[in-house]
Amino acid sequence: MGKRGRDESIQAKARAAVTLNSLNSEFRFLGKDTKSVLDLCAGSGWMQLAVARISKGGFVLGVDLHPITPILGAISIQEDITTRECRDTIGKHMTENGFTGFDVVMRGGLSSDSRATTWDQASLLTKSIKLATKFLSPDGTFVTKMFHGAEDYNPMLYCLEQLFCRVVVTKPTSTSTETYILALNYKAPEKINPRLLVTRNLFSIKEEEEEEEEEAVVLASDFVWSETPLEVLEKACSLSFADDACLSLKDHSLTTKRIKRICKDLRVLNKRRFMHLMKWRLHVREALSHVQKAKAADAKDGNKGNDDDDDDDNEIPDEMEYSEDIPKVNFLKCFNFYVCYFTDEIQASNSPSLCLFG
Repeated sequence: MGKRGRDESIQAKARAAVTLNSLNSEFRFLGKDTKSVLDLCAGSGWMQLAVARISKGGFVLGVDLHPITPILGAISIQEDITTRECRDTIGKHMTENGFTGFDVVMRGGLSSDSRATTWDQASLLTKSIKLATKFLSPDGTFVTKMFHGAEDYNPMLYCLEQLFCRVVVTKPTSTSTETYILALNYKAPEKINPRLLVTRNLFSIKEEEEEEEEEAVVLASDFVWSETPLEVLEKACSLSFADDACLSLKDHSLTTKRIKRICKDLRVLNKRRFMHLMKWRLHVREALSHVQKAKAADAKDGNKGNDDDDDDDNEIPDEMEYSEDIPKVNFLKCFNFYVCYFTDEIQASNSPSLCLFG
């Protein structure tokens, strides 16, 4: 590997470490209580951070198809995670170090083969989940990077929801393009439906056992002008500005690039993005309403309406106040698997205020 290649590799690992640190800051799966970690893509750069974060004397094992630069405090093996030999080697190292399971199994990289198709990536992820079910301790955590163009995005989520108490899809603050899935509190079932861990069968399982409405692309105008916006979001995976009815919204100054990014994929909507989206809806709805009224009003009334807009820009409108309608909303399975609760009083010891994750 030339100097340029080495520099690019170092930069990629540094970015990966920042991403893992961002995920860990939010979900706290690597800490002093963590005693064992299995990294299924050790070349990504996550293994170094795991060594630094977990308890002293902890066990960190990294697996990769390519040679791994030795890391102090970790064990590295060069194996193909799809083979029985790899599973046997992992089990051997685990036993030799006095562990019966891993607290965390993580996978921070994708296939390095440029010819790998979406199906190849999906199959590799399924096999990673299968390894996690074999080696995770009860209540353990599985963390994985989701590949781009994942057509089997929802079936993968369905698979994890059967095995873990909580599944979260997120985009760390350190990246705007990469999506990660965290599966928390492994149920450690005695028996697992073998069809659940076969990529080819994931779709049919979801169709046979879950009769849910398919997620849809919804017009942004339907969301903005609906009197029940939360119900619209519950059924949508994306908000589109493609229709002529959305032109005034798409071209409006309040519709920033960030808003358009949020609308593009609602499946990774977190608390902050949700609040930002709802606030945008209220402001742009009010702004466009003033424009319509101004056509039938005199100039003075129009100017007054503009002044009102300016006053509202720096505060959350009344519709978002907790004492009004929103605290009474309580719906499950929002954005495919999120649980949204809005209550007047939320005990700090149980969950953060305005929690979007069940």
